[in-house]
Amino acid sequence: MHVIRLRKPWRKVGPDGIAIQIDVPEPVNESVPLESLRVGQSTRYERNFNSPTGLGANARVYLRVEAWDGDLASIQIGEEVATENFVGAKTEIDITEILRPSNTLVITLLSTQHSEPRLSGAVTIAIDDPS
Repeated sequence: MHVIRLRKPWRKVGPDGIAIQIDVPEPVNESVPLESLRVGQSTRYERNFNSPTGLGANARVYLRVEAWDGDLASIQIGEEVATENFVGAKTEIDITEILRPSNTLVITLLSTQHSEPRLSGAVTIAIDDPS
């Protein structure tokens, strides 16, 4: 399996609408006191990427999100919602059928009582091409 790591540039849009460029995994922001967080505030992480090329007819493409803080509300690629309200420590989603030549990935996280939302693990594209 071939793995492509989706590193910077990521665009992070906080609940205040302010967008900043970051890298993923994102380090802990110790300047935000937990008591100042409001539960359920959404933060979006956006990144453009191109579809892998030269794949065989039986190839499958997976999106992997290794870790996050907060609640994972949704993962969207273009206009397609790949998953919503995911519960777990990490996720792998088959995105083969929804990929376009050029894609926009949007991961939406919600703050919780115990954590500010952030992508704390790697986000990768994994290609399984048996040909």
